[in-house]
Amino acid sequence: MSLIAHQLLIQKPQLTLPFYQQQLGMELTDQFSSPMGEHYRLRFPDQDARQASLELIHAPDQALSIAAQPCQSEGYWKIGIAVPDIHTARKRLLKSGIETGAVFTVPDVATLCHLKDPEGYCIELLKYSSDTPTDSNLTLGGEARLLLSTYRVKDPQRSLEFYRQQGWHLLSRQEITSRRMTLYFLAPVNESLPVDDIDAIENRDWLWQRPYTLIEWQHIWGTESSESFSFNTDISGGFAGLVLQEHSAASEASDLTDPDGYRLQLQPNL
Repeated sequence: MSLIAHQLLIQKPQLTLPFYQQQLGMELTDQFSSPMGEHYRLRFPDQDARQASLELIHAPDQALSIAAQPCQSEGYWKIGIAVPDIHTARKRLLKSGIETGAVFTVPDVATLCHLKDPEGYCIELLKYSSDTPTDSNLTLGGEARLLLSTYRVKDPQRSLEFYRQQGWHLLSRQEITSRRMTLYFLAPVNESLPVDDIDAIENRDWLWQRPYTLIEWQHIWGTESSESFSFNTDISGGFAGLVLQEHSAASEASDLTDPDGYRLQLQPNL
């Protein structure tokens, strides 16, 4: 079951659409209406068909309260965009007037930096190893990929059981002791790992090169033990959910809610 779209509610399309198109270099590939509002699907030029679209939904009647990240009570976290040269990408964003955090490295994980879109949603730029040369004609200086759809889960074992039933596979588990959290990365295909161990550090550069969009979870240690705790996954936080394509004989779209309350829209593979 592949990831078709990552859905975010917006209230300022006159600012937000140009930001993704002009500052990040995405292209508007589809536009349609639903009871939720006006939908805009954006993708990077010539990106692999297995990468998800970013689907922005203009919902002017929906009150939104978009949390500043990182926020340990909010379920939704960010999208992750992989670029081959993170320093060039950041310099171009700064030159265009976009406030972008410093590049830093999380040891044995990745090199990255953060920024926000006009609505206040967090975006992570992540460096991936590539033999592709820098391309000055591309907005971020190289081939960008929508690599990560990231949100928080209370009980990763319960969530893994649910998502495995939907056809997703755990590729990597990354424990970050200094931050008392573990990251989980799920793929729509069951690829063989370079090192046959989901905890192996040696797999991580390979992970950032995947040609499809991954689901990333952040598990904050201890949340699974608190009966009263739950993340805010209400649509008022702005994350409308994921659109997934079923690889089955289903003929109609359907909706699911995962163990934390995130919305999954299942579309048939027609």
